[in-house]
Amino acid sequence: GARGVLVLVLLALFAACVSAHQLTPFVLLGVVTFLVLLGRCELRGLPLFGGVLVVLWLGWFAEPYWSGHFGELFGGLGGVGGNVSSSVSG
Repeated sequence: GARGVLVLVLLALFAACVSAHQLTPFVLLGVVTFLVLLGRCELRGLPLFGGVLVVLWLGWFAEPYWSGHFGELFGGLGGVGGNVSSSVSG
């Protein structure tokens, strides 16, 4: 019925958010998970669906970007100590 159509629209909007923006899917996933945990959302599988979409997007569709820019994205992770010492000792 009408509820099924609304659920399909919600799933389509979630899928559109995953592919449209870098941060929105994570915030949406957190909010939906929080609502499910509080019992304010009856769609218990929605966080799982969203998590699968995010993982698929990062692992499959966004892979050409992040594999080509791996050094730029993750190169500074080991330099925390150097950044702290250069900022503190100056």
